[in-house]
Amino acid sequence: MRRFAPLLLVALVAAACGGPSTDTVGTVSPATSAPEPVAPSSTMAPNPTLSAESPFGEALAATQAASAYAFEATVSLFPASGEVKVELSGWVDGADRELLVTAGDQTVKTLVLDGVATVVGPDGATEIPLAEAPTGPSLGLLGMVQVTEEGPGMVRGVLPAAAVPDFGQGDTEPVDAQITIFYEDVITGYQLADPGNSWVVEVTFANVGESQTPNA
Repeated sequence: MRRFAPLLLVALVAAACGGPSTDTVGTVSPATSAPEPVAPSSTMAPNPTLSAESPFGEALAATQAASAYAFEATVSLFPASGEVKVELSGWVDGADRELLVTAGDQTVKTLVLDGVATVVGPDGATEIPLAEAPTGPSLGLLGMVQVTEEGPGMVRGVLPAAAVPDFGQGDTEPVDAQITIFYEDVITGYQLADPGNSWVVEVTFANVGESQTPNA
């Protein structure tokens, strides 16, 4: 399996998601074809001014207003050498958060409690500046989506290139990404896909509005 230096792994996830994240098992499989991107239907008409009073707008506002939630995410990259998966899980509770990131045989945990940030990796625990503590899947980017279609419990649209993560792809120019968001009373998850089939991010949210911080 391909190995990731712990700090490199955390940096990848932070760039990819831009918000709190996670734990799971990361794998590197033999070269495979990337999945087809989530293509908008031919009937979609751009509607970037979708009302905040729409069902989706209300679900987004309720989720962004909640200071606590749990999440899981999978970042799938498709380089020429084969698929690479980074799996994440964790929680956010106000200023506190936990993020577990696993790729291959390495796991990195970041814990922020009471203003102190600690990273735990293969070499042990290290306290880091709070400003450098990575976060997980972003809720903020969902407010930047240019919505093209809203149906029951689902929205499709485009995330502008300026908000799209580069996933460490160097000088590659960012492009608009396709996004599908799922919701009930709150956002339950989203899938973000590169139209060039080089990466896909899948995120789920749970326990929105419920306290997550472990009891001391």
